[in-house]
Amino acid sequence: MNTHALIVPKQEIDTVWLMVSGFVDAALQHSNHEIDTDTVYSYLKDGRMNLWVLAMEEGAVMGAVVTEFIKYPLMNVCRIVALGGHRMEVWLHHVSEIEAWAREHDCSRMDTMCRIGFEKRIKHLGYAKDYIHMGKAL
Repeated sequence: MNTHALIVPKQEIDTVWLMVSGFVDAALQHSNHEIDTDTVYSYLKDGRMNLWVLAMEEGAVMGAVVTEFIKYPLMNVCRIVALGGHRMEVWLHHVSEIEAWAREHDCSRMDTMCRIGFEKRIKHLGYAKDYIHMGKAL
């Protein structure tokens, strides 16, 4: 099954948003609700975040990845904010294209905050647990 990953320019977000917003929303349901789908949409539109669409050759959309750049004093990081879709085993390897794009944008690291169960899905791509993020609702 041939698939491809495409980054969507911010001025074209509206052309694909209805096809991918469900994937983004489903991914964010596994978060601590630091951000919602409407805010992601706004950040995509103003260029603070980037949208990647994963599709089959004939155009059927299978997933979406949202990324953002984090500028730390000693390094730039490309963070995966949301990753979701169906049949991930068919398209998840395209994360390597996002990594190459991140290197082209002066990033020396990729990271993501994901649920514990997702660790096994991306471990084969070279992602490893760096530390444990802990929190408490106030």
